[in-house]
Amino acid sequence: MGQAQFLLHLPFESKLPSPRTDALVDFHLRVDQLINYVGDILLILDASQNTNFSDTKQVTPILPKDIFNRVPKVPVIEFDGQNWGKYRREIPKRLFYSAIVQLVSHFETFLAELLNDIYYSHIELLINDERQLTTKEIFELGSLQKIHQHLKQKAVSSIITKSYPNIVSAFQRNFYVGIHSKNSPVEQKEIHHLIEIRNVLIHNDGHASNLYFERMSIYDPPCQNMLKKSGGSVPIDFIWFLTSSEKILRVGDFIDAEIQKKWITTASPEWNKSNFDAYFLED
Repeated sequence: MGQAQFLLHLPFESKLPSPRTDALVDFHLRVDQLINYVGDILLILDASQNTNFSDTKQVTPILPKDIFNRVPKVPVIEFDGQNWGKYRREIPKRLFYSAIVQLVSHFETFLAELLNDIYYSHIELLINDERQLTTKEIFELGSLQKIHQHLKQKAVSSIITKSYPNIVSAFQRNFYVGIHSKNSPVEQKEIHHLIEIRNVLIHNDGHASNLYFERMSIYDPPCQNMLKKSGGSVPIDFIWFLTSSEKILRVGDFIDAEIQKKWITTASPEWNKSNFDAYFLED
């Protein structure tokens, strides 16, 4: 993956466009928190590099009350310094893996929340199949609100669980939004590659699989940061993580703006939130 000079200012706070949906606000907040978490851990690792890890001792962590006042309990830690070194060397790798997984998860959550908004205000989009519910399911749900909610959940899930190229196609087909149209700030293959790297980290512990190459083979020329061979490891590259975070935020901004042009959302003056909380919070 490409290396470049990158200055990370902490605390990191991305710039939100206006108008924007509540989904985009939450997306920016989650990504900001993730970047600050990663930066904080990197600083802690740097500060601890001269710490003596040769002792064995018990420690009861004293957590700052201003940020840990809601933590119920922490364990007493028995620290074996002689055997800690090999595990400490794994921290950057696990931090990087976790960061990529969370970043993609935040993006998928953003898309799901945006779809929730659309289906809430445009119930007509759910009326596309007269056989979506059996008579038994209708009686079990019991109310129009629960039926609406059930159909919404099915519709969102049917899109979000697709492969990324099919998610892009669904947004174009169902909502007339080209996520990676000519005006999009980032090419589809870059976001798709990030998602497939997440899949490699989750399902193959960071080693490229044949499925990874199969899914990325649709791009010509290939993505610049493609892994080279089956079994190859994902390199730990925090600069790539940070630049990918910026790109995925820009894509989120673009999707949000395009959706606003065509559909009523939380950013719209005509947004009706009278039943919104009850609609989404009801079990």
